[in-house]
Amino acid sequence: MTNFAIRHGEAVAIGVAVDTVYSALVCGLPEADAGRVLHALRTLGLPLMHPAMTDTDALFEGLEEFRQHLGGRLTLTMLRGIGDAIEVHEVDRDAMARAIRELAAVERGGELRISKRCGTAGAV
Repeated sequence: MTNFAIRHGEAVAIGVAVDTVYSALVCGLPEADAGRVLHALRTLGLPLMHPAMTDTDALFEGLEEFRQHLGGRLTLTMLRGIGDAIEVHEVDRDAMARAIRELAAVERGGELRISKRCGTAGAV
């Protein structure tokens, strides 16, 4: 998505950040724990976002390519809590877009604000 503008480790950190915020929105990860994960990534000097992430159509195309690469069912690891991972097989597009918007705000110096869980309408 970035045409190799970022290193692999930076892309992984961004993925962890997105999945963490998504987990807080959808899977019950407490906001305080999500904030701790984001703080740890920032402390390590890793990015939380890249402008390419705002192209959610390309992001979901990438998820579909990943699913096909795996040869079947999409499986992503999310968190209900620190050390409490769950596997999900669908992604709520609206919640993912919101997670990305939340991260963009945090990257600009804002605070993470998770008001409540989102539903599963629009899942992929």
